[in-house]
Amino acid sequence: MAAPTLEQGTVSALIERCTNKNLMSASSINSLKDEPAVGSEAELIDKEELRRRLSLPSVRMVDELMRRRKIPYVRLGHRTVRFSWPKVLAAISRLECRALGDG
Repeated sequence: MAAPTLEQGTVSALIERCTNKNLMSASSINSLKDEPAVGSEAELIDKEELRRRLSLPSVRMVDELMRRRKIPYVRLGHRTVRFSWPKVLAAISRLECRALGDG
């Protein structure tokens, strides 16, 4: 089975799909914010670690989020990219859709 891509849906559909499969609930997103950093706050993580922390099915999903500029990243070389975990969490929280009536 081919890895899912964002071309098959939007980022919100991805979040919805993860939520529906109980891969990432609202409470787990909030718990990610409380997860302590392994090193310092400025620690940079790679694609595989970001995939693991976000409970995504493949690294390809991280590539798609980068391509669509939904998450911030630092390019250190031709192929090498790293992510700041606090900045990624902030970017993902901006993608959250709130229900009508939630102020």
